[in-house]
Amino acid sequence: MFEQRQEQRLRLLLVSPSVIIALIAAFAILSASTPGAPVREAIFDIIMRLAPRPVVSELPVATVLIDEESEERLGDWPWPRNAFGALIDSAETAGARSVLLTTSVAGDDPLSPDVIARRWMEIRSGETADRVAALSVLPSTDLVLARAAAGGPVGLGIGEELSPSNADVSWSRVSFEGRPWARIEGADTGVGFIAVPSILGRKTLSAELREAELPIVAALPEDPDGRVRRVAPLYAGRDIVAATPGLGALTIDGEVVSFTPAATAVSNAGAPVSSFRIGGGPLIDLDGRSEFRFWMPQEISVPSVPAWRLLEDPDAWGSALRGRHVFIGAALDEEGLVRTARGTRPSAEVHALLAQQIAVGEAPIRPDWGGFAEAFSAVLIGVLAVLSVIYVPSALAVAVSLTLALLSFLGAFLIFRSTGLLLDPSPGIFAALGGPLAVGATVLTNMVVRDDVVRGAFHGALPQKAMRKLQAHGGTKLLYGVHRDVTVLSCAFQLPSSLIRQFEEDPRDYVLFKASANDRLRRTILEHEGTVDYGEDGRLLGYWNVPLDEPKHIELACACALKMLDDVSAISQQVAGSHHVGPGGSLEELADGRIEIGIASGPCFAGPVGLGGRNRYAALGQPVSFAGRLRARSELYGPAILTDAKVYDALRHHYAFLDLDFVRREYEGQPEMIYGLVGNPFLKASKTFRALADVQRDLLAAWKERDLSTATRQLQKLRGIPGVPQPYVDLFEKRIMNARLQKARRDEDQAEILGP
Repeated sequence: MFEQRQEQRLRLLLVSPSVIIALIAAFAILSASTPGAPVREAIFDIIMRLAPRPVVSELPVATVLIDEESEERLGDWPWPRNAFGALIDSAETAGARSVLLTTSVAGDDPLSPDVIARRWMEIRSGETADRVAALSVLPSTDLVLARAAAGGPVGLGIGEELSPSNADVSWSRVSFEGRPWARIEGADTGVGFIAVPSILGRKTLSAELREAELPIVAALPEDPDGRVRRVAPLYAGRDIVAATPGLGALTIDGEVVSFTPAATAVSNAGAPVSSFRIGGGPLIDLDGRSEFRFWMPQEISVPSVPAWRLLEDPDAWGSALRGRHVFIGAALDEEGLVRTARGTRPSAEVHALLAQQIAVGEAPIRPDWGGFAEAFSAVLIGVLAVLSVIYVPSALAVAVSLTLALLSFLGAFLIFRSTGLLLDPSPGIFAALGGPLAVGATVLTNMVVRDDVVRGAFHGALPQKAMRKLQAHGGTKLLYGVHRDVTVLSCAFQLPSSLIRQFEEDPRDYVLFKASANDRLRRTILEHEGTVDYGEDGRLLGYWNVPLDEPKHIELACACALKMLDDVSAISQQVAGSHHVGPGGSLEELADGRIEIGIASGPCFAGPVGLGGRNRYAALGQPVSFAGRLRARSELYGPAILTDAKVYDALRHHYAFLDLDFVRREYEGQPEMIYGLVGNPFLKASKTFRALADVQRDLLAAWKERDLSTATRQLQKLRGIPGVPQPYVDLFEKRIMNARLQKARRDEDQAEILGP
């Protein structure tokens, strides 16, 4: 595709890749802090899967899942909250270290008897006192759940929905007063304020459930593609501060969490959390949304117990929960399943894995300066890729671009593996591929535009066969220069001098006449598979054997010349019918016009000799000028068509030729005969033609041998033949006279020089 790239100006060739690379770099900077970018997140997923979270000593966790079999055995989802209470009691009885319910229990339980009765009584008549008395004796599922939660370290879920990662964060101002498990780094006392993300919705815990040890956030924020990749350690819902279940498991277990606020505030809510740590453990950095990234280990092995088994046989199945942080949640198609970078998993299992990650203090870090580093790498890699595609062979340039893209990804992977920093390799990859593609697109566009211009420039100049091939794929190779034998035809339609003087009064008619005549002759050249060009003084040139190889190029040129003789009368009729005869002129005067044709064949250079719309296909070489010289001698020698010896040798058995003269093409050249093409082979049978041909042949033989007496006798015979032009007779009469005066020797051929 890049054969013509050296023809492009370097500064123009670099415009499009420079723009592409600059846009990639700018986008890398501007989107660096935007979470949820699909391409970046997909690459980060691959990197973290290739370099999974190391496992040293994992926090003991387990899950109790409400799966489809539990639903079939114990009842359709949703379950009343007393069922959750039963699960919590069973887990505590089994010796769970803590129990965390990852299903939201905020708001009223629609399956609680007291709630059902209250809603029914709202549409019935009756005194308020009677309603209160009736409701006071109905059981409450919240009360059952609260009693179960009061028996041990239990976290209850709130927050059914969180803001997705591509939405703006809604911040809430919270205080840790009365929460011994949390403190703010740098605060002089245990009282302080900090900004945390808000839970969507207005539901909160009932009065009975507020006595629970810790509320936890059941939901997980999703990226635009629906996957869970990050979570905040803390959220706020109305007047409740809720930890993520993974953090809640550790705080219930007695750990104190230290939160470090950012240096600047984001809103009236204050400064958000920039990092946190568990006890004296490692610091976990958070992004601008106060979130950290979910990082899974290589092997995911979280013990799981179906809810129905725990309820039906707690003694047999409870041993799997002993000494572990137990996460209870649904695992149904319509509830409790979330998409992650490693497939769809129960949200309870995801929370359990997050608890293990928080416990070891490991979280990938997306640095603030990452966008600038990625932009710099995009520019550097893009420049290298573009330079390679310009200066090295195409196949090697493709290999270099692919290698640079691979190195960009490999570099990001090695940086993450050694430092835990997440840098996006996609800007470098896009620059490595986009820069060369932009160069290729520029070259291809230039080629297409150039081809369109070229085709337009050659329309009406190349024969149909050549135009069809030029418009086909790869057809521009026809326009490469060639050096081969070319048959050249030079022609002009000459008007009588008297008629030209009349045209001087109305130049427009003269120009229209010449245009009409040339157009007719041009079509004749194209019909005979010739290529059309224009010479001096508005004359036409025809080339055969270029741009397409044509074995019969001499024969086609001669056939075209004979057809042009027939065109003369048609041109006269056409011009007369269009009233382009000239002011005061007549059709008879126009009929006195004559066509002059010269044909020569020999080696020439051929190809386009212009640019763009000013392009033209031309042959360059001695045959071109010699054909023009022959054409100029047409009126002197008589026949309308003059040819060189090469044309005569190729077609002397196919057409009727007359020997006219022997000349030199240049001073040092050898004398050669020139001929007049007068018609088809049937003309040879004419007595008049044979007589004329024999006399002219004998005249030239005597003149060549310097036998002036014989030449004089043959010249006298020539005078007596009708139709012989007087200028031709006068030419040889003058030559013979000069030869006698100068006493020319027989070894001097006296051939006239027609010039190059």
